Amino acid sequence: MTADAVPAHAVLPASHLDLLERPLFGHLRAPQVALSIHDPEQPYRYLEVRGLVEQIDPDPDGAFFDVLARRYGLPYTPPVGDAAHRVVLRVRPTGSSAQ
Repeated sequence: MTADAVPAHAVLPASHLDLLERPLFGHLRAPQVALSIHDPEQPYRYLEVRGLVEQIDPDPDGAFFDVLARRYGLPYTPPVGDAAHRVVLRVRPTGSSAQ
């Protein structure tokens, strides 16, 4: 099995990651995922978090997108155009590595 890389935005509560996914989430063939975060000012610095998808919730009104848009200062007029197809992935971290 080969890995797929899909850009995603996340919120990091204490015990899990919430990731916003678009209709492409069908590429998930296994519950294991990895999230890689790179420091744009130090190219060799990164954090990788591995985990298991424990829950996939529909977000048909785009509520989680609204949370992320406010958090990152994205100006837009709700609802997001593809809201009916968006989902939120709840991921339980199982490991990490960093440099």
